[in-house]
Amino acid sequence: MPEQPANTAATPTQPGWYYDRGANRNRYWNGADWADPERPARQRRRRMVPLWALAGTGAGALLLGCLIGGASGGANAAASASQVRTLVSDNQAMESENAGLEEQVDEVRTALDASEERLTALEADSAALEQGKADLATRVAEVEAREAAVALAEAQPAPAPAPAPAPAPVVAPPPASAYYDNCTAARNAGAAPVRVGDPGYGRHLDRDGDGIGCE
Repeated sequence: MPEQPANTAATPTQPGWYYDRGANRNRYWNGADWADPERPARQRRRRMVPLWALAGTGAGALLLGCLIGGASGGANAAASASQVRTLVSDNQAMESENAGLEEQVDEVRTALDASEERLTALEADSAALEQGKADLATRVAEVEAREAAVALAEAQPAPAPAPAPAPAPVVAPPPASAYYDNCTAARNAGAAPVRVGDPGYGRHLDRDGDGIGCE
């Protein structure tokens, strides 16, 4: 039975009800230490002297007295023998009744032991169920925390894209060959100053002869 394991001196390894020798009672072991509530161990009542034994002793004493009386007075021998037979018959009837009562007591004790075993199993199942509920609540809390973090991340606005760089101004290349009558025409065409080798360069535009016209 889990109530009183064979190795009661060793520390239990699993939670449940066990017999504690130090406390002389059944106590609940939670896996680390003895815990309340405490439940005293059921002790069997010692059987008293059977009723039939007392009756038998009385009948024997009476029989012995009758025999002694019969030896001293033969007139009462028949009456004494009748009384003895009656007492023996009553004693046999009480023995039979006592045997039936003993069987009923044993049946009640067996049923009580089975009930205690079922109660211990139910208590162990209840403890396991409570632990399962606690584990489930922890997992649910973890999932809810992750979902909240994801929802918060999705609610944050996306960063604005960086502005695109402004396009470089397009400068029209000067014509491959050009001629400017004077610097005013060169400036109007956006070609001034005109250097040697540039389209439209001419000596008439470079009066100082330094290679740069329309300075």
